[in-house]
Amino acid sequence: MVVVDDTKNTCEIFEIKHSKERVPEQLKNLKNDQKCRDTEFRFGKIVGKYVIYRGETTSFCGVEYKNVKEYLKSLTQFCLDRTLL
Repeated sequence: MVVVDDTKNTCEIFEIKHSKERVPEQLKNLKNDQKCRDTEFRFGKIVGKYVIYRGETTSFCGVEYKNVKEYLKSLTQFCLDRTLL
């Protein structure tokens, strides 16, 4: 998943997993230099790399892991802050 901010010409990239576990294999696309260059060419500078999964929110191998429930709740606040709802 790619979330784009057109006003800043930036993006955040996400891997979405069903697992509760953190393993390096989940990061293969986020750590792939060519895929990241291609993404930046199309969507702007990558300012965040994340894995959304069922485990606890933490950092692993230099990437933020976000608990899916916490992430979805933060979207509600994000929308409220920007009056998108």
